Order: sequence, then C-alpha cells, then structure tokens
Amino acid sequence: MSPLESAAAVDPLSAAKPAIDSASPGSRSAAMEPSSSLPPTHTQRRWRRGTGCEADGNGNADSAGCSASPSFAFCWRPEGGDPPSAGALLTAVRGASDRARPPVSRYNVGAVGVGLSGRVYCGLNLEFLGAPMSSTVHAEQFLCATMAIHGERGLVDLAVTAPPCGHCRQFLMELPDAKAVRVHIHRLSKVDRHDDAAALVRHRTEAEALRLTLGDLLPHAFGPADLLPSPAYFLTHADEALRLELEEQSKEVERIAAEADILTADRDNAGMAVGEALGRVAVLARRAAYVPYSNCGAGVALLGRSGNRHRVAWGYSVECAAYNPTLPPLQFALIHWVQGGGGDYTDITRAVVAEPSTDGVTYSRITNDTLAAITRGGCETSIIGAGG
Repeated sequence: MSPLESAAAVDPLSAAKPAIDSASPGSRSAAMEPSSSLPPTHTQRRWRRGTGCEADGNGNADSAGCSASPSFAFCWRPEGGDPPSAGALLTAVRGASDRARPPVSRYNVGAVGVGLSGRVYCGLNLEFLGAPMSSTVHAEQFLCATMAIHGERGLVDLAVTAPPCGHCRQFLMELPDAKAVRVHIHRLSKVDRHDDAAALVRHRTEAEALRLTLGDLLPHAFGPADLLPSPAYFLTHADEALRLELEEQSKEVERIAAEADILTADRDNAGMAVGEALGRVAVLARRAAYVPYSNCGAGVALLGRSGNRHRVAWGYSVECAAYNPTLPPLQFALIHWVQGGGGDYTDITRAVVAEPSTDGVTYSRITNDTLAAITRGGCETSIIGAGG
C-alpha cells in the first residue's frame, strides 16, 4: 500500500453511499435521494463559474492553499475489495473536480478511474497563467499519471464530469486494451455549477444512462499500432523496480535537503549535494519515460516545501501517437506535486530537467519558462544532458 493510500483518512467511495448499483450497463438506475454525504466543499471550489478567484491565478492561494484535503486521497482501495458501482464513481468525480485548478477557464473537471488492480484513482484539470494553453493538464491525463506513479498496469472503468474531449480520447488510446475501457459520463448542468445538491443528484441519476466504451467515443482510432510494428503501451511499459528506485531516491533527496537546512557553516556544499541528488531523480525519471515514437525520453524532478517538510515530485514524458496530446515531463511532475499534497507552486524552489543532448525533442526551455511563470521566478532550474 502506498503512502498516499495509507494516509487517507476517508475512502471517498465509502463516504458517499449511492442508492444505486449499475452493474448492468443496460439497466436504468433507481432514483437517488439527495444525501449529506456528497463530497464536501473545499477552497478549490473557488474556480467554479460565477465565484470570485481567491488566489493569484496559478493555484497560489493567499490563505488556505490548494493542497489535497487530509480526508481526500488520489489513490485508494475500496473497502471490502468489491469494485465500485458506476454511481459511486460518479459521486467521487465531484470530489475530484472540486480540487481542480483552472484559473483560465474556471471550468472544473474531474475524473475517477478503476485500475486492473482494483484500486481507484482520481484526476483533475490544471491550467497555468503565464504559460501557453498547450501546457494545460487534462483531468484524464492527471488520472493516468497518478496510475503510473502508483504502479498501476491498466484502466478498466473511467468516470468523468463531461464527455472526454478529443485530446483526451486520443491520449487514452496509449493505454493497453484502450477501446474496452468503460466510460461513465456525468454531465454538469448549469444548476450543478451553482452547487444545488438536490439538482446535482437528480442530474447525475439521469447521466448514468451515458455509459459507453472508449471505442464508442473514438470508433476509428489512430493509435500505437498505426506507427509501431510491435506497439508498446503506457503503464505496461513501466519497470516496477525503476519506479521503486525513484521513490527511494526521492526520499533520499528529502533527507539531504532537511540536513542542509541544519548546516549553517557550509551551505554551498550542502546545496550542491541537494542538487546532485535531485539530478539523480531526474535521470531516473528520464529512464522511466514512455517515448516509443521519438525515443527522446525526458525527466523532471522538483524540490519544494509542503508545510514544514521538503517534498520531491518527479515526472517524465508520456508520448502520444498523435504527438500533440503528449504529456510533457514538467506537467507530469506538477501532477505528482499536487496529488502528493503539494500546495502553492511558489513552494517549488529547485528543478532539474534531464534529457538527451540532441536536436530532436526537447523540453528544457518550455520547462524553464513555465516554472518561471508559476513560481514567480522563485525556482532555480538546471539541465542535465545525455551524459548526466
């Protein structure tokens, strides 16, 4: 069990007991009564349309911040081991969307998925002021990255607040057996966005009839098999030993950074030790990258503070056969930062980019520019080439 799973105080599915069971895809759900156990409102709801923005724009809050609530987990295993119903997933979607950070669109998106392991994962959308719109993280991408962080090998069910956009449908085709993934769509109505709980429940009940597969949503798909003679797929490509090594090395960086805080006589050497250790995380992340189309893997390692402790978040490039929906390594690392309990982006103080020194695919410049925007220039970024 991962630290995130064990740290969760509440299982979002067990906290919201829907009065339905949609085990039969063709059955009509019974009416669901309004319940006080709907996911709670958090400060992240400030992005909803019609509400005032209480932060500086990039999720850097003036007070409460945007970190995950102690009662919310981005990865958990349902109580009893039984697979969650579609209704339970759709209820959990609201809790995920409440934590989105969309300062540009102010449109919250949530995604909840069930992996082959039976564990449940959450995703949400991230937008960044001062950066190109293409730097946006879609909720489905957030979900897939969270699955990779926890060593998941495949996706079985996906519940979303609205029909996945074309970008996400294409990105999801990188998953193993993608066309068979069951998709449960929760359409948000106008009244839902004004937080009328009773209307939300009624609307969700109607939306449960919207059950499709990813193959239905993208019937004539372009995917890995169109470009690769022996297709590789995201999640199944992963080396579990490498993932565990990344976790251990991240803990080592956090330990070294904590010791560096204590050292006052030799801060320069202490800072170098932190930078070298963080660089090793970035190199490991580069090795874990999913890059079957360019073979130009890139990794990013971030170091910052979460409360009184140091936190490391890593990420790597996840390519897509259509190229544009590719998830860059910084965006993956920011997903890791958010789902691991990270708060303001201004808490991120150091970053290392590891990528090949080639004229091919490169992420170093856009990573540096995006970090400068979202950290208000407070992040020191370094680059490690192919020899690093």
